[in-house]
Amino acid sequence: MSEHDDYAKDSPWASLQAYVVALGRWGWVVVGEIGLGVVGAVLDVAHVTHFPPQAWLTLILTGLIAPPFIAFHKLRLKRNELGREATVKPHVTVSIEPSWPDGVARLRIENKGGKGTFSACAQRMLHGCPNGPEWDVRWEGSFSRQQQISKNDHRFLQLVSMDWTAPPARPLAKFHTVEKEHLESSILDRTEHKISSYYHQVVPDNGVIEIEVRIVSDPELSFPCKPGYLVHLAADGVSITEKAGGSQ
Repeated sequence: MSEHDDYAKDSPWASLQAYVVALGRWGWVVVGEIGLGVVGAVLDVAHVTHFPPQAWLTLILTGLIAPPFIAFHKLRLKRNELGREATVKPHVTVSIEPSWPDGVARLRIENKGGKGTFSACAQRMLHGCPNGPEWDVRWEGSFSRQQQISKNDHRFLQLVSMDWTAPPARPLAKFHTVEKEHLESSILDRTEHKISSYYHQVVPDNGVIEIEVRIVSDPELSFPCKPGYLVHLAADGVSITEKAGGSQ
């Protein structure tokens, strides 16, 4: 975002626009009320009508007082809502996305609690015990290790696909992860970028790899989330099933 955009966002005109939006349809009621009071006062002065001046003055004053009160009331309701969300811990549900036309098995992460910043890692297991290093699981559409997920929103984790470049006699599972940040130099400038990477695992004879996915958040989750999955690899691609005993 440019410096000009920052100034435009913080300008009085932007505040005025937000103020009008906050008033909503009540703004038109207030404008009509003030207008009616002014017109009535003018007609009284011109001796066209004979209502007490206090009536028109009350309309005008009410119209002047009402807008700040309406805007303040909406601001207070929004502040209370944000305060309640801040005290509610994130709570996620994890489900297997039923179809993936690009051949990448995905998990759907849905947040049912308060807003949080989430990260996910996976680890190969053997008979329920860790059997290798952890790796960061890639969020779909991002190379960042963390993703913000608001209440009732969701994101997808790209978990695993088949490495079709491997020889058929030695198939490989391609777990999707993220490498560290790289800084690339050029004559004109220095640009920072992230590149995708994969964690390859040899498929055992039975064609099944057991993994555990661990999801954490800031603030911490209301309950630990460590679901287990069985990754099935065959000649026609990859599939995943949930393993009994995982927590989510």
